[in-house]
Amino acid sequence: MVTCHKCGEPSDLPFVCNYCRQPYCISHRLPEAHGCVGLNLVTSPALSRQSSFEPKIRRSLKPVLQSIFDLGEIQQIIVAWLVISLCFSASATASLQIFTQRFMVSLLTVGLGFVLHELAHKYTAQRYGCISGFRIWPAGLGIALTLAILSRGSLIFAAPGAVYITRRSGGGLSRRENGIISASGVSMNLLLAFVFWLVSVLGGSVGSIGRFGSTVNLWLAAFNLIPVSQLDGAKVMAWNRKVWVIMTASAWIGLLFLP
Repeated sequence: MVTCHKCGEPSDLPFVCNYCRQPYCISHRLPEAHGCVGLNLVTSPALSRQSSFEPKIRRSLKPVLQSIFDLGEIQQIIVAWLVISLCFSASATASLQIFTQRFMVSLLTVGLGFVLHELAHKYTAQRYGCISGFRIWPAGLGIALTLAILSRGSLIFAAPGAVYITRRSGGGLSRRENGIISASGVSMNLLLAFVFWLVSVLGGSVGSIGRFGSTVNLWLAAFNLIPVSQLDGAKVMAWNRKVWVIMTASAWIGLLFLP
């Protein structure tokens, strides 16, 4: 069990600072929250001389990425993306060629839908001044893979992780903030479903990928809108029932009537 370098709180999945490389809890994730000594190195002459040899685009993107993601978050997002895609490819394990094709399609449709859903939560929470970060759920990854392999893809438990959110200044989120953050993930799936539907009209193999991508993202939206605890639907409904009805109706109408 790793403990936060600032407050000593234990954490199975700590955030690692990009500057001092120490583990922290979600409340002390950002450099300014734990008084990071490594921030002094960012403006040091030695580092400035070293960075002058880097491509300009890399120098401009690096601070932006570091302000959005912590050291291990991108790796965890990739792991979740790969596992979800593997689970939806388990029905094609009899043929390596078919499995490879199914896996690539799953990466583009199911995996992308899951990743962008979670990143929408993360970005919206940050817009409200919250600290947010994606963390995988090891047990969920294991259950998902086991069920997918044993059932040959007919039974999938897709819960590899989630975005953890805390207010930077302490305290909890309002019902409205919680509802909007939750609705952002579902909105992303509905948007992706529409984009994939546009792709489906092209026909052929590309059209088939578009139809699959549209259908799977509509299912992701419909499932997450179920108004039960831990799902987005309960938080959206608690905030605004009309918004919940519109989003839910959009998902099910798409599933019933879109090709």
